[in-house]
Amino acid sequence: VQPAPQPEPKPAPRAGWRGFLNGNPLSLPGKPDGSPYYLMDLLERSGIDFEHLKSPVALRLNGRPGVFQQVLMDGDRAEIVCEDETEEKNP
Repeated sequence: VQPAPQPEPKPAPRAGWRGFLNGNPLSLPGKPDGSPYYLMDLLERSGIDFEHLKSPVALRLNGRPGVFQQVLMDGDRAEIVCEDETEEKNP
């Protein structure tokens, strides 16, 4: 007779994320499954209309090029902007 399987422990909920998106402070609640936030989680909060893009989107994290799967840490500074906006800010 085999022992009854033990339920897998649930991950502890994360405290969420606090940082900056496009220069503005942003605070997100912890995810129910305890997973971290990724740079891609901020896309919908960037204000960009992804259905009507006219130029490529630039992702930056703490002043460096970012990737969608990059895990966010508290205090991170994320930028998600259309590239033409980036060029206007940095002539």
